[in-house]
Amino acid sequence: MRFTRGNIVVANPIPDETRIYYSKGDALFKLVLLFIGFGCAVYLVTRGPDYYAGGIMLGILTSIFIYIKGRNFIIDEPRIIINNKGIQTDTVPFYPWHEITEVKVKEIGWRRRGSHYLAYQVPEKHLTVKIDNLNISVDNLDTLVHYYQERSENTSFTH
Repeated sequence: MRFTRGNIVVANPIPDETRIYYSKGDALFKLVLLFIGFGCAVYLVTRGPDYYAGGIMLGILTSIFIYIKGRNFIIDEPRIIINNKGIQTDTVPFYPWHEITEVKVKEIGWRRRGSHYLAYQVPEKHLTVKIDNLNISVDNLDTLVHYYQERSENTSFTH
């Protein structure tokens, strides 16, 4: 199978359905850093009364972020499911391709501080899903979305 999109030629087979998950490697790296921060908080509290406020605040903040990142690390549910019939995310129900228009992967914000989103229009709604920290690159996700959408529109498309 070959699929051409701009300068990209995809020669490897693309399955009928792709499940995209939260990146475990990214979550693990952030968890390690957060546990180091929590260790610093414990150290500050043990230093004496002058450091209690800073240690407690740092401990509370790192605990909150450890909970959030830990939950992302543990959950094995796909964040996005894309197939020949449509798209579904963990926050948005399934929509078939014939109801979806204006699909794009976009960056909101400035340069490295920006976040990436999958944005698409369905009847009477504009949906955006944050796609940072997934186990697929932003460019590959963009290619896959357009590939599946084109595959569904072109019934004579062979694979």
